[in-house]
Amino acid sequence: MFLSNDTISVKILSVFDLEWESQNLNSGKRPYHAISFRCVGNSSFIMENGTLDVRRGDIAIVPANLVYTHKSGREKLYVVHFTADQPMPMEILRFKPSNPEYYEKKFRDLYTAWNKKQVGYEYECKVLLYKIFLEIEREWARKSSGGE
Repeated sequence: MFLSNDTISVKILSVFDLEWESQNLNSGKRPYHAISFRCVGNSSFIMENGTLDVRRGDIAIVPANLVYTHKSGREKLYVVHFTADQPMPMEILRFKPSNPEYYEKKFRDLYTAWNKKQVGYEYECKVLLYKIFLEIEREWARKSSGGE
């Protein structure tokens, strides 16, 4: 299992479409988790116990209260901030999807729904986030069992 729990319930706090030319940011402790999809660019998360490099097309899940430095050049990404009722992994997770276009579309749809704020948008956004989690889990299971 990629995530630590398959019965997680989330509350989405915000959804962003971010872009910058370069970044060198110290995170500080944040009371929420984040999941991101990189459309353009590469970056490094530098933590006390090492560095994790994330590339174009990767998904990163950053747990709440983790202190790190984020360094990157030009980047464009979608980011979802959320809380969860179950424990999340205590380290940054990187997932390399075999079909990044699928995930980019789901993140873009989630961003669009969040910002249009039409009736029921919170339900729609949760469904999209759960579909992202579902496909990550399915693909992780296939890769772990040697199916891909």
